[in-house]
Amino acid sequence: MRYRLIASDFDGTVYHHGEMKETDKLAIARWRKEGGLFGIVTGRGITFPQIMRDLGVDCDFFLCCNGAVLMDAQGAILREQKLDPAVFAALSAFFRDTPGAINYTQTDENATLHQYNALMPTNGEASAVTAQVNMRFGEHVNALANGRNINVIRIGESKAHGVQTALDHFHLAPDAAAVVGDELNDIHMIRHFNGWAMSTGRPEAIAAATHLCDSVADLIGQLEGM
Repeated sequence: MRYRLIASDFDGTVYHHGEMKETDKLAIARWRKEGGLFGIVTGRGITFPQIMRDLGVDCDFFLCCNGAVLMDAQGAILREQKLDPAVFAALSAFFRDTPGAINYTQTDENATLHQYNALMPTNGEASAVTAQVNMRFGEHVNALANGRNINVIRIGESKAHGVQTALDHFHLAPDAAAVVGDELNDIHMIRHFNGWAMSTGRPEAIAAATHLCDSVADLIGQLEGM
């Protein structure tokens, strides 16, 4: 088996309209039973592992905050990279003054600093403001458009880098990873690992992909046929 590890995006890839398909759950369980590793790589935060437990899906690892945090199967943090508190505060001031920005992260004692988040009214506005953030704060951060969401992580961090840290943790070569996603924040990962895009994904993600799939179950079926 060339591919030993699957790193799947969550929203829009394996999670649709508030649920996971049973076909995906069964395929993931089969993949793991046959010795493969499966994990989620997501822009969601460090409480995410509980969501997979609630869905009844076991994972071997979690990459949260767009790869800035690597967690084991139980949700314990193995690696984490945080934003500088001063940069986090500056981002909060920037989004406070950005027209249309809502649900942006406030600087307070509860902020984990792993990722700064903001929400814009449209995908296009999110992409435009993401470019502004990278231009203004690019020495310190990597801002990523994720639908209407903007996720900001420490410079050098990305889903691609996160997957590499998972491969290193399991002592696997780079070509052992099969990655799949659907959004703009998945593009670097998809390109880096010659990965899969969802056929329902953003055109930019599809253009970056070496392969396409209709679901995670479809991806696993393709891997099993290789």
